[in-house]
Amino acid sequence: SLRNTPRVVSSIDDDGARGRVPAAVALFPEGEIPDEAACPPVGAETWVHGTDGVTRVYNVSMPTVTPYLVEGAQIAVLVCPGGGYVDLSIDKEGFDVAERLNAMGVSAYVLKYRVPARCAVPGLPANWAPLQDAQRAMALIRSTEPPLTVGILGFSAGGNLAAHLSTAYAPRLYTPVDAADKNTNASDALRPDFAAMMYPWELLADDFDVRLDAAVFNVTPATPPAFLVHAEDDPTAPFMNSVAYFDALVDAHRATSSISETPFVSRLEVDPVGGHGFGLCQDTDAPAPIVCEWPDRLGEWLAETAATFAA
Repeated sequence: SLRNTPRVVSSIDDDGARGRVPAAVALFPEGEIPDEAACPPVGAETWVHGTDGVTRVYNVSMPTVTPYLVEGAQIAVLVCPGGGYVDLSIDKEGFDVAERLNAMGVSAYVLKYRVPARCAVPGLPANWAPLQDAQRAMALIRSTEPPLTVGILGFSAGGNLAAHLSTAYAPRLYTPVDAADKNTNASDALRPDFAAMMYPWELLADDFDVRLDAAVFNVTPATPPAFLVHAEDDPTAPFMNSVAYFDALVDAHRATSSISETPFVSRLEVDPVGGHGFGLCQDTDAPAPIVCEWPDRLGEWLAETAATFAA
């Protein structure tokens, strides 16, 4: 359980941030991280507070979730920071976002997933380690929270992970660990009810294509609805990443036999200005671009559509 667990690890090693973050919870017992032995070790985990004011985590071998709980919340969100599968912008796209969600009445769980990207392992998909971590985090959240809406929110590479979990929540890619996994053994137990993706990265088949990489992101009628936000002037992750994913959701919805009975609620917002990595626009000078309003728009979308997620 994420509310009462003996496996608690230090959540902050950086002096500039220590003390404001709840205790993190290890996803797997120490020494039992799935498939880690198949790849070379990545070195010691380090937290670096950069000159840009962002704290980044490097060399994550012990994945964790940090719970930010709101009493009586009806929605919980797994928050996935970005960092190109090299590092994690843990505060700008993690802890700060969790606090903003709490202010909206939403519980949040910040995922510190394994980086850098691990080596290729036969039988496992690309970026298998973050996907394993996200699956396990969903199992823990589902087993801890009462029945409620559980979604995933990702930024940049975290948006890639949100898309990956949304389209590859089954089969489970790790050996069950404990009762949390036994209690979530249904084929769709690890499926998010919705996904929110901010400037998702590397969803396209290649840099010169505008099609979704269907070999990795197999969107089907069972794929959860998504709320996507991108800036048209993003120099790192072209906005066509979000457009391609949204188009795949549209196509999958059209393919269902009960299209008239199932509302299409996914939303795509491409704003003209914002660049890449805007997060909550913590470092954006006024006047802030319209893209900075995404938390309010996400809250409105959830209020309008949450009742349809379980339909």
